[in-house]
Amino acid sequence: MSDVDIPLGYVWLTQKGQWFSVAVATVVFWDHASTLDLEVELIWKKKVSFVQVLYLINRYGSLALFLHSLSAQMWLKGDQFTNLCNSYGKVQFWLGGATANAMQGLMIHRMFSMYRQRRRALIVVMTMLGTLILSEFIISVILSVNGTRGEGTGITLSQSLHTCQAGGTYPKWAMTSWFLSIVFDLIIVGFTLWEGVRFLKEAERLSELSATAPGAHKYHFARNWSRQGILFQILMRDSLLFPFLGTLASLFNVVGWLATPIESGFAMYPIIAGTATTPILGCRLVLNLRNAYYQPFSNEIEMSMQDFNLDLLSEDDSTELRGVTSKVSRRSGGRSRADCEVAQPIPIPPLSTSRSLRHGKSESSLSQRSADS
Repeated sequence: MSDVDIPLGYVWLTQKGQWFSVAVATVVFWDHASTLDLEVELIWKKKVSFVQVLYLINRYGSLALFLHSLSAQMWLKGDQFTNLCNSYGKVQFWLGGATANAMQGLMIHRMFSMYRQRRRALIVVMTMLGTLILSEFIISVILSVNGTRGEGTGITLSQSLHTCQAGGTYPKWAMTSWFLSIVFDLIIVGFTLWEGVRFLKEAERLSELSATAPGAHKYHFARNWSRQGILFQILMRDSLLFPFLGTLASLFNVVGWLATPIESGFAMYPIIAGTATTPILGCRLVLNLRNAYYQPFSNEIEMSMQDFNLDLLSEDDSTELRGVTSKVSRRSGGRSRADCEVAQPIPIPPLSTSRSLRHGKSESSLSQRSADS
């Protein structure tokens, strides 16, 4: 035990923090176990790529972080933990930074794919990511050189309960990197929302043109509202939810750090929770989207529509949707030859053909009648 008098409130908070770490680690390991089959199919069986490297760092770096933390807190006793306190903090710092940057890299790749790998979008997000990483490095160097960040102090509360308290005093500007992380996540959300809204507006405009055309189905507007709701649901589920949750996690870290003194221990709760969201958000983004993760947003919509009730779409509406995806893709610009092979423009049939299809006439009969005339 330490010779320094330790408040009982601090002991209670440290014990609850250790239990909270165990609970959060359990969630992370359960998430990995529940998605292991998808990981084998979509990651291990694929050819080696940059996305695979980011995924493995994000997933297994976080697992190593929690294993290192729990093993040090539970298995090391007395002076063993006290002597390794400083190195323990460094390992946690670098593992946490690597997994967080890997998650942001996965977010960047998704947004880059949404924009059909347009160079302008890549330059913006890579500049922001480079600024974020550079700022974190510069802040760490300044704190170390000025002696602001002191050596960690190991505090033994009991044979099974000890903690590593950060040494030194941290200025308020040390939070700059977290604010930049929030700005980075907001930019990702903004880029994603812009592309999704642009696609939805184009789909709605073409749908209105089809609704006002002669012979339009009387339930066209009802089906259109249902379809727009499905499209918005796909946008929220696959593209906006993950970066938005990452923004909230960074915001909670900042609030917890600024609102409570570092020695109180309260600030560690949002940090531990944020560490758990990093592998869950990054890996789930890749696994949930499956092959759509590598596709533009227009292709993702067409692929994801197969998961919903297609009875909401008539034959002409389904054809119209494919035409919209092709039209929006052509407006995106900057496509490579490989992109053109993935998403070829599909022309929209004439309204006369659509009306005939609604009345039960097959395409073969239409072609035969056209040939006879």
